[in-house]
Amino acid sequence: MDFWPRVKDTAEKRDINRKTLSVQSGVPKTTIDKGIETNSEVKLSTAYKIAHSLDVSLDFLAGQASAPERREISDINRRLELEKKYHDHILALESLDEKERAFVMERIQALMDALAQAKV
Repeated sequence: MDFWPRVKDTAEKRDINRKTLSVQSGVPKTTIDKGIETNSEVKLSTAYKIAHSLDVSLDFLAGQASAPERREISDINRRLELEKKYHDHILALESLDEKERAFVMERIQALMDALAQAKV
């Protein structure tokens, strides 16, 4: 399988659409669309950005490796679950200014430390 079909397949398996892939990778959506639709040649810099965004190796996207993940699949799935679960909280934190965010994060850490102490 060539580069672009692997990109398409991997993105679909991870429920990542072309627009999201474009935003995450910094590769213009038109480049991704054209690549997938025409299976055109890809620049190394573009391939690297896409591989990084999909969390796979360049070797995998180039058809040189059979295992796509640089990390264990269970770790990736766990991260996706956490991102979905805490998405609204993360957005709320990001909307705060730096000082407010630091305050909230300090309080969260204090609570986590207290819970860890209570379990000991």
